[in-house]
Amino acid sequence: MTSKFNVYHNGYEAFLKGKRSIENAYVYDYDTLLPVYMWPKENQVSQIKSDMDRAIEKGNKTIREHSMLIGTKQKNKMIDDAYMLIGMARFYNRDFFAAIETFNYAARQFPDSENFYYAKLWAGRTQAQMNNFYGAAGTFEEMYKNRNVPKKLRTDIAASMAELYVREGQFQSAISKLDEARKKAPKKEKARWTFLQAQLESALGNGYEASELYGKVIKMGGPYEMKFKAQLNRARNFDIYMDDVSKIYKELNSMLKDEKNTDAKDEIYYVMGEIALREEDFPKAENFLNQSIRTSTVNEQQKGLSYLLLGDINFDFKTYVPAKAYYDSAAQALGPDHKRYEFATKRSKTLERLVLNLNIIELEDSLQRLAALPEAKQRAIFEELIRKIEEEERRQKELEEIAELQAELAAESAALNTGQVAGGSGGWYFYNPQVRNSGLGEFRRIWGRRTLEDDWRRKDKPMNMAGGGDAPSKEGGKEGGDPEGGKEGGDPEGGVTGKEQETAAGRPEPKGDPKDINYYLNQIPKTPEDFDSSNVYIQRAFLEVASAYKEELKDFYESIKALETLDKRFDVFRYEPKMLYLMYLVYGKLEDKPKQDAIKERLLEKYPNHLYTRKMLDPNFGEIDNSEYYQAQLYYKVCFELYNRKQYKECQKCLTEGLEKFNKTELLAKLELLEALNVGKLFKEDKFIAALERVEGSFPNTPESAMARQLLDLLGGNSADAAAQTPEGPYTYDAKAKHNLVIFVPNKGVDMNNIRNSVSDFNTEQFKLEKLSVKTIFLDQRTQMVVVSNLKNASIAKTYLAAVSESQQIASYLPPGKTQTVIFSEANFQTFYSEKNIEAYKTFFEKTYK
Repeated sequence: MTSKFNVYHNGYEAFLKGKRSIENAYVYDYDTLLPVYMWPKENQVSQIKSDMDRAIEKGNKTIREHSMLIGTKQKNKMIDDAYMLIGMARFYNRDFFAAIETFNYAARQFPDSENFYYAKLWAGRTQAQMNNFYGAAGTFEEMYKNRNVPKKLRTDIAASMAELYVREGQFQSAISKLDEARKKAPKKEKARWTFLQAQLESALGNGYEASELYGKVIKMGGPYEMKFKAQLNRARNFDIYMDDVSKIYKELNSMLKDEKNTDAKDEIYYVMGEIALREEDFPKAENFLNQSIRTSTVNEQQKGLSYLLLGDINFDFKTYVPAKAYYDSAAQALGPDHKRYEFATKRSKTLERLVLNLNIIELEDSLQRLAALPEAKQRAIFEELIRKIEEEERRQKELEEIAELQAELAAESAALNTGQVAGGSGGWYFYNPQVRNSGLGEFRRIWGRRTLEDDWRRKDKPMNMAGGGDAPSKEGGKEGGDPEGGKEGGDPEGGVTGKEQETAAGRPEPKGDPKDINYYLNQIPKTPEDFDSSNVYIQRAFLEVASAYKEELKDFYESIKALETLDKRFDVFRYEPKMLYLMYLVYGKLEDKPKQDAIKERLLEKYPNHLYTRKMLDPNFGEIDNSEYYQAQLYYKVCFELYNRKQYKECQKCLTEGLEKFNKTELLAKLELLEALNVGKLFKEDKFIAALERVEGSFPNTPESAMARQLLDLLGGNSADAAAQTPEGPYTYDAKAKHNLVIFVPNKGVDMNNIRNSVSDFNTEQFKLEKLSVKTIFLDQRTQMVVVSNLKNASIAKTYLAAVSESQQIASYLPPGKTQTVIFSEANFQTFYSEKNIEAYKTFFEKTYK
């Protein structure tokens, strides 16, 4: 009796004290799933450690001083209670390894005690906290099926199983066990478990069931905040298609009138906005969300969520300028610790380039429109603007004075209540943390979270009718620059780079006082040079807008719309090659081949030697190899494209420059042969023959020499036929280069996995030392490719091709008569993959490799 009413009792009271302190301090986060049990979190252990340590100490003392072990039987019935007390205190201390050892020991030592089942239950809970799902599940299921388990424990077993299922994301199983547990749950747990069950139903998309359960929470009473949140969530889950939605609006309007909800109106309006969105009444939704922001008093994060939803609405409707502003406000209000902060900042960053450049276009268009007005009208517009700025400054000053007065009153009140604080008198603001925090809270309530910067309180900063950056040079005007040559740098994917990046944000920051009318008048273009500069800002901004739509938003329709608008507004301008290249890419994304081909024609015709033209012809330009050989190969492709398009004069210019620039590369023979063919189109037969003879004599024992001889032989018949012959496109033979073998396979009716595996097995069996790799790649919608790479040279590639062609193992998986097998040098494969013309390459392959 002494052990029961003294030592153990004191220890158990210490445990209960710590447990109650955790439960009383627990703050529910209704934006996440409520807990089944209010176990202490890591940062709460220090608050209860002294109580739990005392419980452990008293439990150990009970065992040490009052144990009555006779033989193998414990005669003091309080000893198993003492072990349970120690285990539970260790559990609350989050000392899980020690706790589970204690519970397992108690279960082994007291198999006939009622505490045997409690020890098993707590052992399962401890395993769950240690993320040992299988161990915990096994323990709980064993107890759940055991008919000897006391009835009073069955509720806790079901609830513990539900807790485990929630942790593992098995919501349906958790709902089943919670439904069972809450029917006989203690009053203090019943409302929370019902609320959690409703949350789980909602998470599974069972809105009706969730709404019904939230209705039960409302009737149970419980904490007012839980009831309030249940009312909101019931409205959220209301089925607007099965019942009259006006009922929900009526309930929410009643909540708005309740004085207890004065500081929660923002949440109520937010839910009304969500319901309006489900009705697809977007103006009504935006109205409710704006009311949510206006009525926000203490809940800064709720304001952030309202901004965020407004941002989402505008984002979905592609009104990106207001969307960016809403996302900025959302991130500012939510703060870095909120789970939606990262989303808001990411969306804002995504829209940053787009909105910046849309604003530049709007600004420059506005300035050009203003330039067409009489000066008197210009002055009247700017005087009205200055009047609004001064009016806004007066309003902000009044709000600041109110905030300062409220802070002073709060400081005086706190000083009276708290007296002096260490470090100075309680009346001085910065020496009193309570007053300081009160002032900070009041500031944030009015102004929100603000970064430290000048003019932070200004809704509209001084009207910088511009962004940052330097003015463009005169050569960057409507017809300036060097559109023919292009630069060997920059970013052919679109966007402004290098020196251009410095001015990508638009015109320079204007100097002067924003309340001086000359500040604005000086920004209006007046001279032709001013208009040229303004047009350059517009051109660059349109390109950035199109690129932002393409890259960040993947909105190809808006991207092409911006590019087509730019194309219509300006005839010939500095950035036209970049615009055409972007149009080529975007039409490709839209799968509009006729328009893409038309743009290709324009780019080739107007800018045949530009880097964007090269990039169009070879997507790998500038990314894989910048060697002279590779550059010559690209140059040859441009010249050959001009020859194919029958632009023989342009082709001759291209070849003349190419022969001078690349006269020491392996492609010289191909360039000379192409020039000979081009000469046959431009001049008389004698010059054609002379050019062919030069090729034959200069490059003996080459495919080009052989073709020149064939053409010379043909000239004995019809010279026009000879001139019509063309080399095998942009392909070159390099015996020392690494090669790939490619099997072209129809996309439908075959098992690519079996084909790839059969080739891999074949390589392992017959070419093990070659370290070949096998992959499958889509060529287009109709054809896939099995690509075997790392063949060391042309000779090995031909040997491998012959072996593959004879392999019955591989042939058994290939559809008869529907496949083709060839070999490529790596450079030719890159060229082919951009062209995707199998027949053109086969002509080269059959003449070169067979």
